[in-house]
Amino acid sequence: MTAMMTISGDLIAYVRSAFIRGLDYAITSDTVRQGINAYTPIEAYPAYITAVASVEAFLNEQLLSPIAQAIYPKSCLWGIHNRIDNLSIQTKTILVPQLLFGRSLDNSTQPAQDFGLLVRVRDDLVHYKMKQKAPKYLADLSQRRIALTSEQVHSGGQDYAWPHKLSSTEGIRWAHNTACKVVHKVVECIPEPHKDVLGSLATNFQEIREEDVQALWMSHDAAANP
Repeated sequence: MTAMMTISGDLIAYVRSAFIRGLDYAITSDTVRQGINAYTPIEAYPAYITAVASVEAFLNEQLLSPIAQAIYPKSCLWGIHNRIDNLSIQTKTILVPQLLFGRSLDNSTQPAQDFGLLVRVRDDLVHYKMKQKAPKYLADLSQRRIALTSEQVHSGGQDYAWPHKLSSTEGIRWAHNTACKVVHKVVECIPEPHKDVLGSLATNFQEIREEDVQALWMSHDAAANP
């Protein structure tokens, strides 16, 4: 019998390693920085995409698995199982727990709202069409110090293109942490007797704390300015 393999943990680990690589670049290079946020040239784009993929992989591996079907054989979810993949990941994240457990994420609150925003970022990068006009959500991400602001990113007095503003270390950390929060919110929906089984892979989804990043930058700044 072939052993079953999961990949959600590998996907979120990639996002975490992308953050570490981006931070290392920012610390060792002369790059744009504001506070703990800094420009990193190549790590952010795949990180946004992979963060969304990690959530979908988690749902497939845990809640749409043969084990879930064995525990909840009477759920109406299995009647539409073959159609689930045609749904958007946002709909899937809300619908699957609701059909299985009778409870789900609230789409009007966090972390569902940030996840919806992350999916929009993912979509704009996957379907990038070189449009000069920035997406409306960029202003919100800049205000939250997730994306770089026009004041932060400039060259010769000219503003960078909007994708460069998303190429930030805090953007990667936000994508990583949003995926982690969504996964753990999904696990909260699982009835207690089955949490350990159907939520076991959530242990791979641990947030990167802001205070740890602040401490790293403080250590760097202290060493650079003794």
